[in-house]
Amino acid sequence: MPKQKKMKPKISFIIPAYNESQIIGKSIDRVYKFLKSKKYDFEIIVGDDGSTDRQPEIIKKKMKKYPGLKYVRNKKNSGKGNILTNCFKVAQGNIQVFCDADLSIDINHLPEMISKIIKGADIVIVSKNMKQAVSNYPLPRKLASNGFAFMTRMMLNTKLSDHQCGFKAFKQDVISYFTPKMKSNGWLWDAEILARATYEDYKISEIPARLKESGTRTSKIDLKKDIYRFTKSLIGLRQELKKEYRT
Repeated sequence: MPKQKKMKPKISFIIPAYNESQIIGKSIDRVYKFLKSKKYDFEIIVGDDGSTDRQPEIIKKKMKKYPGLKYVRNKKNSGKGNILTNCFKVAQGNIQVFCDADLSIDINHLPEMISKIIKGADIVIVSKNMKQAVSNYPLPRKLASNGFAFMTRMMLNTKLSDHQCGFKAFKQDVISYFTPKMKSNGWLWDAEILARATYEDYKISEIPARLKESGTRTSKIDLKKDIYRFTKSLIGLRQELKKEYRT
């Protein structure tokens, strides 16, 4: 039997962002310098979910500095899942990655994520809830994260320790297969795609996160509102997926 050729990675690095004018410029610089230092074949795609601050202006200036930088913009704010889907539609890499705009998760995880994809994983997720994860998040954030993860595991019947952490990598054919199926446009997008991949027996690999609380912006989390909204949305997603997969 002839040996299979080792995948030569071309990376599509997607940064979804909404009203992140305080950090988006530095984040683009940091991602570009990192990918360049690793000598990857890469493209960077910034997904602007209808920002109303100076973010579009800043991104356009960066496009002059980095001619290969791609910009995908929603006319109005439509949710993280929606802008991610739109970015994946234009991505050309055989390994497609997205990372939250604040880069609070250590970007140095990327080589390990790429390695796991090359070795056979379909999806690789960085998890802030694994025992080995390193974080200085305040206790309320940690409790909320663990609570969301527990609810998601129970309601969607997965065994993953973290569904929402904003650093994930996909094989191109895998993300191309799932994006047309997606129902969630908001922050539940992550949980939905991982549940779908679980039900269809795709290989999902987790690695423990190294992350820090970003000091450059205030948190956008409102625990009381978000717990209610998350639970309500999760119940709706569970019902949708039960009909489709008979789980």
